Amino acid sequence: MTKMQSYTITFNTAQPSTEAAMYSIGSAVNSAIREHVQYEIVIGNVSDNSIELSEDGLTLTVSRSWTDGAYEQLMAIASENEIQTLINDLPIVSSVTYGFSET
Repeated sequence: MTKMQSYTITFNTAQPSTEAAMYSIGSAVNSAIREHVQYEIVIGNVSDNSIELSEDGLTLTVSRSWTDGAYEQLMAIASENEIQTLINDLPIVSSVTYGFSET
């Protein structure tokens, strides 16, 4: 089994590019979370299905596939609710929906 990570972030101000939007979130989250996600992407345990920034630059939508092991290690760092709260509490974020599902 694998897990599907899906999240949508609405920003307070328009982001100039998808890369800028991803960076602004990634650089603001807990370093343990960021480093784990980066590592799992590099070794192939997390793969991007889609990353899209709305035309107005306000909404980032991401879908990723995670191996069960990569997901379990992430949950040892922070729960889904903790990650959602962390992102939602960023001053650049208006709202966020975040979660994983079985695939």
